Amino acid sequence: MIQALQTPANPPYKIKQSLIIAQSAEMRVIDQTLAPGEAVPWHLHPESDDYIICLRGALEVREINSEKVTTLRALERCLIPSNRPHTTVNASNAECQFLIVQGPGHVEFRALPKLETSAHPRNDV
Repeated sequence: MIQALQTPANPPYKIKQSLIIAQSAEMRVIDQTLAPGEAVPWHLHPESDDYIICLRGALEVREINSEKVTTLRALERCLIPSNRPHTTVNASNAECQFLIVQGPGHVEFRALPKLETSAHPRNDV
């Protein structure tokens, strides 16, 4: 059974806002807001995918293994398969809000050591 929440997600990093809005044993939906200049640190999810949907602003989804950068704007989305290192970065001068649908499978945030991002492509907004 999916439970509607809206409780703080308390991630192991600091961003403007992170709320769990639904959760079950094998799925979680998180509403996150990044202030200008904020980013979610490099991480991966060993057993679950991230389906990211941008609600407002511009969001860069950076993947380290493929050196891929996807810029999402309102209502655009992308899928990050399980076990793929990635980060999400506010790519605008305003707040950026997005949903993350995680699953199916055990949801775990596994932080990665600080990775150098200057060598990776960046789409200017």
